[in-house]
Amino acid sequence: MKATARAYPVQGLIKHHMLFDNRIRLPFHDLISVCTAPLCTVTTFAFQEEKEVTIKGEPPDFDTVSRIDSVVSEIRRLSGVDEEYKMVSENNFPSMGLGASSGFAALAVAAAKAAGLDLSHKELSRIARKGTGSASESVTGWFSRWRSNIEEQFCYSFVIEDDLEMGMVAALVEPFEYMDELRKKVLTSSLFEYRLKTIHTRLYNMERAIKDHDVSKIGRLAEEDTLIVHALTMTDREMVWGPDILRVMAEVKALREEGVEAYFSIDTGAVVYMNSYPEDVAVITERINALGVKTIQLSVGGEAHVIREHLF
Repeated sequence: MKATARAYPVQGLIKHHMLFDNRIRLPFHDLISVCTAPLCTVTTFAFQEEKEVTIKGEPPDFDTVSRIDSVVSEIRRLSGVDEEYKMVSENNFPSMGLGASSGFAALAVAAAKAAGLDLSHKELSRIARKGTGSASESVTGWFSRWRSNIEEQFCYSFVIEDDLEMGMVAALVEPFEYMDELRKKVLTSSLFEYRLKTIHTRLYNMERAIKDHDVSKIGRLAEEDTLIVHALTMTDREMVWGPDILRVMAEVKALREEGVEAYFSIDTGAVVYMNSYPEDVAVITERINALGVKTIQLSVGGEAHVIREHLF
């Protein structure tokens, strides 16, 4: 059987910089994110005798194939299917730090369908995270929270809110070149203990703001979280933000001083998002484009789902 799924990438609102356990992709604490449409990944999957994998028309690297195999192995275990597979995946966004979450979310949904499994999004979120942690939230979509727990059955994503509109603009800046190396410094940062002590309050406040449909508070909290998370990798005074990122941050603050509700949020892959009300997206886009920085206008995306149009 062949199946195809679509999923949307996530913007982290309460982020993380390190995994407690890399083997099972378990973060030190819960995370909260929002899915970003119309950016999406579409993946077609089928079991067959020989393995064939292409992403945007190219064979992926060894690490990516290993992660794909981790997801497919779990599908095999649950379904009893014992074959290799063909996977073709396409997406509609540039590779500027965007997209791994939606790629593995679409894979988990398509592979489960192809195997004849009828799994809930909660169950699928546990499988997708074997490819990359944020894929868990991409499976459930909307505004989601990923529960971090060493017990497999309690480590999953769930939807906080699926009826909230928020305007977003992504600034396409160059991603950090040494992010993996920088992440290793997090555990030795003097701010790491503070991060863990205060994270539950931050998670509570963000979830409350989302449930209250308070877009301004969501933006403020995500911006605050950005500064704290990235401070962890800059403890030794190594600046990782390039000129474009700093210019975007300054312009967002200028917009706020002019009365526009705009807040920046920077993921650990260096994607710069601006969060606001939908009616303010146009003016934010115009101002960031005037800096010579390309942008993409976004809205809240839904859960990963099966579609009828196949890629092969």
